[in-house]
Amino acid sequence: MRSFVQWVLLVSLGVMVACGGGGGSAPNVTITVTNPARFDAHVYEGQPVPSLVISGRLSGDVSALNGKTLYLIAFVPDAFLFTDTPAVHADSDGLGGNIQLFGAVPPDGVATYSNTIHLHACLDPACGSELSVVNAAVPYTVEVKKGLSVGVTSVALNTSFGTAPYPVNVSVSLPEGAVSWDVKPGSGEATFGMVEAAKASDGSSNVVFSASELALPGTSYQESVFVEAVTSDAQTLVRQIPVSLVTGPSGLPWAFQRPSMQISVAQGYPSLTGEVDADVLLPNGDSDHLFYAGTTYSWPSAADADPYKARWMYAHMLEEQASPRPAMKFYPVSIQAQVCYMGDCLPAGNYGAIIHYQYMPAGGSTSDLYYQVNLDIVP
Repeated sequence: MRSFVQWVLLVSLGVMVACGGGGGSAPNVTITVTNPARFDAHVYEGQPVPSLVISGRLSGDVSALNGKTLYLIAFVPDAFLFTDTPAVHADSDGLGGNIQLFGAVPPDGVATYSNTIHLHACLDPACGSELSVVNAAVPYTVEVKKGLSVGVTSVALNTSFGTAPYPVNVSVSLPEGAVSWDVKPGSGEATFGMVEAAKASDGSSNVVFSASELALPGTSYQESVFVEAVTSDAQTLVRQIPVSLVTGPSGLPWAFQRPSMQISVAQGYPSLTGEVDADVLLPNGDSDHLFYAGTTYSWPSAADADPYKARWMYAHMLEEQASPRPAMKFYPVSIQAQVCYMGDCLPAGNYGAIIHYQYMPAGGSTSDLYYQVNLDIVP
């Protein structure tokens, strides 16, 4: 027999709803909770509790419920273990259904929460007319184990134009028995942006945040960094750290986007390396007053006889791309390296290139700017 009863869910998180009395006699209908007998969960700090589904079936004079609304009320003592947006689902025959409580993230701190969820079924929101519920008490134990935590909620790098901000060290507390841990760029990104994050070089459980490039005055940049740890039971724990970089004015007329550039490539690498921006930043908006003046090279003695020892750098500049040149707040430069030419490969060693610019502001004296590019060819 199909029962035409509307199932509605009310969930009381931490405050018992008064039930019984004042609503008239309830029909002779019983709800029997069929699953689960109890709920046990083990989570790490920062992880949500698994969802809990409480299922039940109707019995007795079910036809007396036709056209009525059935209110299911779950009292959860530890309110923070579940969200305040549960759901109810009715079986296709109308004689049963379930409550789904969606897990929330418990407060940080190792703890064990043991208590009992009580289920009530009523014919009105105030529970004045209550049905009998068999197996209405669902005991639970939720264990929160030491997880992954970081020493800050966010990282702010503040500086003035032309000056790299001081690096920021952030402590990382790893879960007990962690197998590995790493630092990664924001979701979906392959590389870090203007702010880089890396594990501390001294082997400690710290992350070092630093600016990978400088910015124009008034720049406010934001990104996210993820710290991940793999536990001994093969779970991956993640903490997100929002990062910001704010650049204020300084009065300097120019600065390099990157103070210098380091390129490392394996000997015999057959292709061009990826392009890396190396702009000259000019807050006065007079990039048309900056000019390329030449490049000088250095190389290891093993490359003395190689005809390509001073031809490995490809510097793409605005001066080569536009005439007349626009006046902008940056002079675009991108740099690549090539260490093999038609099968002739440069020997391993340290190579250098110094790019010379001249800055000739209107009404000011000429300044010489020198930009260092280092190439390491690794055997």
